[in-house]
Amino acid sequence: MSMKPDIREEELARRAQKGDGAAFDSLVGYCAPRLFNLAYRLMGNRDDADDITQEAFLRIYQALPRFKWDASFNSWMYKITTNLCFDEMKRRKKRPLNFAEITAEGENEPEFTAENSDPADIIMKSTDSRIVQQAINELPAEARAIIVMFDVQGMSYLEIADIMKLNMGTVKSRLNRVRHTLREKIDKMRGTL
Repeated sequence: MSMKPDIREEELARRAQKGDGAAFDSLVGYCAPRLFNLAYRLMGNRDDADDITQEAFLRIYQALPRFKWDASFNSWMYKITTNLCFDEMKRRKKRPLNFAEITAEGENEPEFTAENSDPADIIMKSTDSRIVQQAINELPAEARAIIVMFDVQGMSYLEIADIMKLNMGTVKSRLNRVRHTLREKIDKMRGTL
């Protein structure tokens, strides 16, 4: 699934590039959820994702007047956000993320709804979600980025290659390896339950 160019996003970005502050504000509102989701999946907690998303938009605002439209605006935003995440991970000397930080906010708590009222099913899905996120958090930064961009964000191989500055064949082979590693981690974690 490839991320198609978004006409509204591009229109807002072009207007903001010409100095339209209201267009930039709209662009932030329109794009912030996607950038936050990427940062959250890469960093593993809301506070870091908030900080990185804000910093990304600051950098986008500062660099937008010089942005050349020979590249995808969407990929450019993702590249800025991804690089900020990598920089933060390096600053932390790639210390492992604390899984307690992710679940402490209650965002992965099971929800009981009319469609899904079996508590056992809800708890199992919630547990699976936590295991998957914990396994993703244990991956090296580049591997985490590739799997999040492809499987969570829905980016194409080409878009990931552009953002990560890799060739498309490398992205495909690394994604395959990451999926295998992730599957092993998840199976191991499920075995300890």
